[in-house]
Amino acid sequence: FEGTDVVYYLVHSMGTSKDFVAEEKRSARNVVAAAKRAGVRRVVYLSGLHPEGVALSRHLSSRTEVGEILIESGIESVVLQAGIV
Repeated sequence: FEGTDVVYYLVHSMGTSKDFVAEEKRSARNVVAAAKRAGVRRVVYLSGLHPEGVALSRHLSSRTEVGEILIESGIESVVLQAGIV
């Protein structure tokens, strides 16, 4: 990411492995670490549209957890919630 101001994070697993949630979190943390080392100013993340207070599928729940990792990273983060991509 050296020389990059903005990272667009569009990674989503549609895998069926039992560990896909952990893999998605690990991927997000790796991106955060690399972005911090490179001095990236902003991360734009494509998440999924979800209403508050409603039970989510494992995949959609994982996307919201990744968004939280990015928001809490200390890097300015924008989370876009798309219905279907």
